[in-house]
Amino acid sequence: MTALHSKTHKILVALCCLFVLLTTVHTETNVLTAKAGTKITLYPNVNVKEFILAKDYTDAEVRVWKAGTAVELFSNGTPERISLAQNWKRSNGSILKAGTEVVFYEKGNVKQSTLAEDFLATEGVILKANTEVSAHANSQIKKFTTAENMSGPYGTVFKAGTEIFFYETGQIKQFTLAENWQKPDGMVLKADTDVCLYKNGNLQSYTLAENWENSDGMILKADSHVLMYENGESQQYTLAENWQTPNGVVLKAGTDVLGYENGQIKQFTLAENWKSPTGRVLKAGSVITVYENEQLNQCTLAENFKESNGIVLKSDNEVIFYENGNLDTFILANDWEIPL
Repeated sequence: MTALHSKTHKILVALCCLFVLLTTVHTETNVLTAKAGTKITLYPNVNVKEFILAKDYTDAEVRVWKAGTAVELFSNGTPERISLAQNWKRSNGSILKAGTEVVFYEKGNVKQSTLAEDFLATEGVILKANTEVSAHANSQIKKFTTAENMSGPYGTVFKAGTEIFFYETGQIKQFTLAENWQKPDGMVLKADTDVCLYKNGNLQSYTLAENWENSDGMILKADSHVLMYENGESQQYTLAENWQTPNGVVLKAGTDVLGYENGQIKQFTLAENWKSPTGRVLKAGSVITVYENEQLNQCTLAENFKESNGIVLKSDNEVIFYENGNLDTFILANDWEIPL
């Protein structure tokens, strides 16, 4: 072997040794290691469940787990809870903060985390740095807490220190108003109250800041809570003023009205006595319940009333009817001979 060949051989051997050394060092510094003197918990299948990390560890997703922190693993070995030693930039562009915990679903999607930097989320909502975020299993945001007042969609302002909830499909589900919010139709919703939305964007529940006249001419009361169906029909509201139906029934101010999903009124309180087409006089101040076919379900009579079969219904007592209009339950005003 010539001197040149000998020298080349020595250089190659040295490089190989250096490569082995570097590989060994890298491997040794990137082993998932439990800390001596700390408790460790195992699953029945002997896989590790929980332990204290002895030194920083970089996983396949280039997340650096922080030494000295508790680690929880699923039974399949994937992480359930870790603490970050360094900021971690995710594929969606969000950057999670070093020194904070990250909680995962079993399939690997992040369940809960804290942002290191501002992040533009769904529906134009900007999440501020240091915001703790919870996510659905499909990685869509589930909820977060606002660090300060922040602008939301449709001209809303979300209140600082409150939680914003989202559907798994990304639409906003619930938020708290920082200030009164006037909708395009002129309705004003009250500050410091929760607003709930359906997936289609229709209002589900809210509180009025001012009296509001709906499409039927009813005046809904300020400071009252309103419930809606997904199709936009009213489920529950409170009247600010008496309201008269086309057939002369007067609904009482300051009382709740319940509705069916088809828009029919389900329950209300009478403002004054009302004589029905059957001749029965319903009592003012009593709660009336109506079937979806507009037949009476429940009422209180202002006067005794004699039915066609001779039954005399006693006033000031509740009368219940079947959906076909027949009597169900009532109090007799007089003795009644039962026909056999």
